[in-house]
Amino acid sequence: MNVRGALVASLALAVSGVPGCKRDIAATSIVYARGADSESLDPQGVDDGESAKVIENVFDGLVEFGPGSTEIVPDLAERWEATEGGLLWTFHLRAGVKFHDGTPLDAEAVVFTYRRFLDEKGPHVPPKAPYRSFYADPIASVEAKDPLTVVFRLKRPYAPFLSNLAMFCAGVVSPEAVKRLGGEGFGRNPVGTGPFRFSSWNFGEKKITLVRNEAYWRGPPPVEKAVFVTIPDNNARLSALRAGTCNWMDGLNAEDLEGCRKDPALRVWTGPAPNVGYLAMNTLRKPFDDARVRRAVSLAIDRRKIVDALYFGSGTPAVHPMPPGMLGYDESAPVPAQDRERAKALLAEAGFPSGFDTVLFAMSNPRPYFPSPQKIAQVLKSDLEAVGIRATIDTVGDWPLYREAVQNAKHPMCLLGWTGDNGDPDNFLFTFFSEESAKVGTGALSASFWVDPRMQDLLRRGQAETDPAKRAGIYREALALVREEVPMVPISHMEQVFVSTRGFDGFFVQPTGDVNLLTVRAVAAE
Repeated sequence: MNVRGALVASLALAVSGVPGCKRDIAATSIVYARGADSESLDPQGVDDGESAKVIENVFDGLVEFGPGSTEIVPDLAERWEATEGGLLWTFHLRAGVKFHDGTPLDAEAVVFTYRRFLDEKGPHVPPKAPYRSFYADPIASVEAKDPLTVVFRLKRPYAPFLSNLAMFCAGVVSPEAVKRLGGEGFGRNPVGTGPFRFSSWNFGEKKITLVRNEAYWRGPPPVEKAVFVTIPDNNARLSALRAGTCNWMDGLNAEDLEGCRKDPALRVWTGPAPNVGYLAMNTLRKPFDDARVRRAVSLAIDRRKIVDALYFGSGTPAVHPMPPGMLGYDESAPVPAQDRERAKALLAEAGFPSGFDTVLFAMSNPRPYFPSPQKIAQVLKSDLEAVGIRATIDTVGDWPLYREAVQNAKHPMCLLGWTGDNGDPDNFLFTFFSEESAKVGTGALSASFWVDPRMQDLLRRGQAETDPAKRAGIYREALALVREEVPMVPISHMEQVFVSTRGFDGFFVQPTGDVNLLTVRAVAAE
């Protein structure tokens, strides 16, 4: 039994052994309130956190992250080995695992899943595959050696390979379901091997219902049902939690955190900040193709003021486009100071002595890195106006429309952020600055669309280097280049915060930001 399997078993025993607890506690439900609906439930077809929250509970991968950590542990693969200097990876699958539709999990299903990344124009690829480059770039081939053995051959040594296999987007899909439903249809009716089965998606109410997988290979989870509901307003979401309309939520206003901690009816779950919220400048549009303008924007912004005023102790000002503690993070670099006079001088040098007009896209719903994005946008607007940059704030629409607009480079400037998928610096820097991530209209992960040959070289070297000390040095060079060219302004890192009603246990705040409900149990009193 693996780590998570042991946890499920121990939690079930704990429920039965708690005096005064209901014996039928496994029949309880989680009603999880969030600020926006999912875009799709196809793991290979999305990159947004709202989709990942649900996907993580429907699908398993070859490997996964351990509870509360980024340690790689077995999942659908019981074991694996790397040979030929890390170019050949062999994974041995568990026997007897089935998808929710009753079809068997075998090596061919794993090959089918990864071919959806590798075959860009294949018949079963999703409408968009934003993480494609994380797999298609390093993987030369994937083959089924026998029904329970999968072999990957890499094009070159690739340090993040195993961590990338643990990401939510690498969830193994049912080939039969994908073939039957098509790429778009599968995203609305997902079929995996995970602890919860998809039941329904009410698009009008923006409500997704999952039910317990009674045949789950680890044993069924303690909770019978998980319902994801959308309540865009942070205050309304907290009111619903207190009223009992839901019993879990995220996207808490930072100013409400202390009150929730003191509320005897609520439980607050927190964890480290594996994220960054940033202001991106679209370098495909003038005047943001000029590094002097971008530096002026950075110098106009007071990061400390934003965090002190709006994060209430749950955030820290950002120095780099990845959080502290990651390999290669440069602790010697200070938080950039606001310097309005220098910003004005740079604008004049770039040909804008009187400043210019622009548009700032700012999402309306909370994100893990921006608890109150509209308030943050107002502070940024004020800072920019003080140096002559007159920004109009545009909310664009709901979260899916916002993401689509940014991926299609319709923004001059935008607020966005990233929660790390695997604890590796490549997951931040390749996402933000690789040529592969900057392809307009293809689910682009870059919001700056900045492609610099020097950065491309550093990213490739970082991926290929397996010595941690040498790899850290490469990423420090990359961070220095970002500080020089300023394609984005890192603003903040925010502590992960979840709130539930009292009586729940077994939830692990993942450093990757995943919301995994497998081991959550209710311990309500009579």
